[in-house]
Amino acid sequence: MNTTVKIILVSLVVMGSVAYLILSGVKQTGMQYMTVTELAQMEKAPKAGGFRLDGIVAAGSVQYDQKTPRLRFRMTDGKEAVNIVYEGLMPDAFADGRDVVVEGTFQHADRTLHATKLVTKCPSKYESDALGEAKS
Repeated sequence: MNTTVKIILVSLVVMGSVAYLILSGVKQTGMQYMTVTELAQMEKAPKAGGFRLDGIVAAGSVQYDQKTPRLRFRMTDGKEAVNIVYEGLMPDAFADGRDVVVEGTFQHADRTLHATKLVTKCPSKYESDALGEAKS
């Protein structure tokens, strides 16, 4: 075998190995995304492992125990709602009607998502109320 063929074969093996490592890493760390409606209507628990859920904090549903700290609330998408339990401090911007993203595992028996991560989406103070209108 000449040198050029050997270099090409070694390069292909290296590129294949790198591609395999990237793909296997993405599969291990990739989170499944679901809507509140999809989760609420499931007949059985979703696959093992965590997933991400995006929705709105349902009005009047927030219960916060500062001593523990434990936050309980209902998340909705306007159609369905699910219970959320988060073991941790309540974010400053957390409130009724606020957009939030949670990551965690769903326990089908009590129909509750046990969140390991909770992020509050803050509305931008730079968004205009009426697009296209001049500000004076």
